[in-house]
Amino acid sequence: MSETPITPSLPEPTVPPETNTPTLITAAEVPKEPETPKEPEAPKVPEVVPLSVDDFKELEGFDAADPALKTYVDLLNDKELSPKDRGVKLIELQKQVMQSLSEKSTQAFVELQGKWQDEVRNDPEFSGGKLEPALGGIAKLLTRFGDEKTKEAFDYTGAGNHPAIVRFLHKVSSVLNEPGPDPTRVDPPVLPKTRAQKMFGE
Repeated sequence: MSETPITPSLPEPTVPPETNTPTLITAAEVPKEPETPKEPEAPKVPEVVPLSVDDFKELEGFDAADPALKTYVDLLNDKELSPKDRGVKLIELQKQVMQSLSEKSTQAFVELQGKWQDEVRNDPEFSGGKLEPALGGIAKLLTRFGDEKTKEAFDYTGAGNHPAIVRFLHKVSSVLNEPGPDPTRVDPPVLPKTRAQKMFGE
């Protein structure tokens, strides 16, 4: 009887239990490349449109032909000026403008006074050497009823040269200088005498 050879049995391979627990290797993450910092975006600068004299045409009181307005616009458009320098130059320009306006106003006042004086001298009412006596009568009137402040008012306003004022004051002075009772005098009222006054007198 022959013997059957015995083949040794091999152990079955051990299968690891299924788990969801990651290992150190599988849980590890691939290192990320460091991000390059982005350069900040430059702020958007609004486009500056240079001013023009024409931009002020619609504004009341501005004359596009005025040289001062052009100088003003040039100062605002000058990019080389610092805010301080621009402010100083604008103030200086304003002073020049105000001085020019004052001089023009004074000149206009002087011209108007001359025009009024010529009209008075050429008035037929004062022709033939009548002007000087008329002015003398007006001076007498002002001395009698006015004071220094009255004369100052005529000089300050120039009303003392206005033809209508001169003619009016001349008429008033003529009436006051007429012979006869003083038209400015106010007499007390005359009351009738009482019986006692009639019997015994005053």
